[in-house]
Amino acid sequence: MQTVSLADFPGKDAALRLGEATSYLSTLHEPIQFIIPPGLYDITTAHAREEQRRVMDGVYGQNPQKVMFRPTYQYSRGLYLSGLTDCHVIAEGAFFQVDGFMEPVSIRNCKNLTFSGLTIDHKRKPYSRGRIIENQGKAWLLEMDKETPMGENTPKLLRSLVIDPAEDTILHTGVKHIEYIDDYHFKAVFTDNTLLRQGLMVYIWHTYHGRPAILLENCENVTLSGVTIHSQPGMGIVGNRCKNVHIKGLSVVPSPGHHVSTNTDATHFTSIKGDLIIENSRFEGCGDDCTNVHGYFQAIIERVSDTVCVMQEKTPDGTHAQSLDYPDVGDLLELWEMHTLSKVASYQVMARTPMQTENRCRVKLDHALPESTEGLALIDVSRLPRFVFRNCHTRRHFARGVLVQTRYAVIEHNVFEEALGPAIAPMAEAFWSEGVCPQNISIRHNTVRNCCAWWPISCGIAAFYKAENTKKQNLANITIENNEILMPAARHAVYAAGVDGLRIRNNTCSCREKAVVTENCRIE
Repeated sequence: MQTVSLADFPGKDAALRLGEATSYLSTLHEPIQFIIPPGLYDITTAHAREEQRRVMDGVYGQNPQKVMFRPTYQYSRGLYLSGLTDCHVIAEGAFFQVDGFMEPVSIRNCKNLTFSGLTIDHKRKPYSRGRIIENQGKAWLLEMDKETPMGENTPKLLRSLVIDPAEDTILHTGVKHIEYIDDYHFKAVFTDNTLLRQGLMVYIWHTYHGRPAILLENCENVTLSGVTIHSQPGMGIVGNRCKNVHIKGLSVVPSPGHHVSTNTDATHFTSIKGDLIIENSRFEGCGDDCTNVHGYFQAIIERVSDTVCVMQEKTPDGTHAQSLDYPDVGDLLELWEMHTLSKVASYQVMARTPMQTENRCRVKLDHALPESTEGLALIDVSRLPRFVFRNCHTRRHFARGVLVQTRYAVIEHNVFEEALGPAIAPMAEAFWSEGVCPQNISIRHNTVRNCCAWWPISCGIAAFYKAENTKKQNLANITIENNEILMPAARHAVYAAGVDGLRIRNNTCSCREKAVVTENCRIE
């Protein structure tokens, strides 16, 4: 094994040094140990700084995601590993201080790679923080931290969070109108003024989705361990079209003294083969789900012949990696009826032609499609991982804790606290073109506390699907057992609908109404 250190590439510009080092790594054809020595690294480019300025000045509008979350969006990378085999990255004690909006770590087309250590944070956070200093009738005067001023045109109404720092609790209200005074002072009207008082802390996000802190794409046998992500104007980790991913000792948590971390999901995994394991990790303060695991429904946009079609994913925002999702030859595709989210038929892929620039894929199937494919979609069920989420602690997420849309999952020995949605949700939603309906899910020995403050179905664990017609039992073989679900403010502990083979047993529950509610389920 050859050892290469970033220290071998001197200079003041960390991004340039990383580029020189990784270019050299790509020339090696033997196992590699790449060392990033302990220390503070300023990771930036002129383009990354300009992108943050554009967002903060309102150049990209009041929802920058519409510009930044597109396949054609140009962005900077920090550490870029591509095409490596048998590589071990050791970054214990290394701290990437990111200046601007970019993708700090990008890992693509790698095989047998381990990555340990590394902390990622931002010089200027991708959110702003201030305090309520005075009541002014229907409005409240906010004073922003000196590190996070906001301009008159800075996006301010995407998402906000109010924290009582004395009690370290969320107050369930948010900013609904804000008036500029100067870069450090604003008048804000909240959705529920009765909860407010002087001294409360207010966080304001300026983006939703953007590039992730770490991208894993088209990789096989990847292990991340001991990585910390404090902030990112997007997701923490996005894994796409990989096989066998193991994450352990991950921390997606706020910086010391702060209460929010990533702007959207802490982790998000799409079209994964083999095993996906997340264990012994901590997640806190992300702006959406702790993790989401799924494949993509693909609309049939052209029926070329009985066995040949062109398909394209139709999610509202595109794939989470903003790159083409397509099957491999030999993969199993299922044809689904979208208004009921139910399976119609199965096909094997005999040939496929990715059409990258057109964001679609031509596939040849082993037998004929129906004459009419209206309202139908294909999904690659070979790219649904065996998912394990264990021994993790999640706290204070803006949506769900674990959202799982796969055919096998074990969620065990975790603690979920203060998620604003359900802590654990095996479910599928037709609107997002994400799926499939979950099957073979074991949820056991977890502790759920004080979650689901805002969801229409107020509960700690929710198993169901959303479609126009939900009369069928499309979820299957779900076991919820030996969990402690303490939800005194929620209506229910468990809600399940449309499950064929539901087992709920030996759970300790606390809630306002009936602990377990089921609809249209076959209970075993």
